[in-house]
Amino acid sequence: IILGGHFSENCTYELNLGVSYKDFFDIKDFIPYDKMISLIHPLNFKNATAYKKFIKQESDPTLPLDPQTSYENEWINWYRFLGKEEPFQPTFIPANYSEWAEKITEFVNQARGDKTSHICRFVRFFIQTYDKSLTPEEFLTQDTYDIKSFRKIIDGFKSDNVRRNVIISANEFLDYVINKYLMIEDEETGEILRVMEARNPFSLLWTYQSVTAPTALKRPSHACLIIL
Repeated sequence: IILGGHFSENCTYELNLGVSYKDFFDIKDFIPYDKMISLIHPLNFKNATAYKKFIKQESDPTLPLDPQTSYENEWINWYRFLGKEEPFQPTFIPANYSEWAEKITEFVNQARGDKTSHICRFVRFFIQTYDKSLTPEEFLTQDTYDIKSFRKIIDGFKSDNVRRNVIISANEFLDYVINKYLMIEDEETGEILRVMEARNPFSLLWTYQSVTAPTALKRPSHACLIIL
């Protein structure tokens, strides 16, 4: 049977019977993104492969096999979709904090040892959650700092090793930004000055009661920062 019709203003094909192509052939819409998230997060899929295996087994036309296409407007990445923690890497720092990502990458390329994940933890848990400074320069030129929230974050880490690495790596990164981007030379005196009185709020705080020193070092004074 051949049915005539035409395309409507919203680009759906209207059959002469007065119904859309999707309605005529009973093509189901995918469930809304928010409901989809609520459905799959409790299932704790390990990865995209496990998710797609489940969808094929369910044979439910309202559940998309290819969610990044089906939810194009809402899609961020597979980690967010499956309810997994995103890796602590610059590529997973939100776009509005892109200058943090750029300078972290620049810093770790010249630093000794891989400090990337530790600095990204600092940005995700402290900067994005509490401080909200969109750039390292903005953070380092503030009048006041929320040290209490920083201490709360440090206390929340499960191990002394993580606490110590985050504190030391973040401290080294902030000093790097000051030295490279927030220092100028006075043309008359040759004196090196800090732009807008830039300062690292953690630079002088080198021991913190919540973090014990590494056994191998046996030097508690070098373990980490003091939070006053």
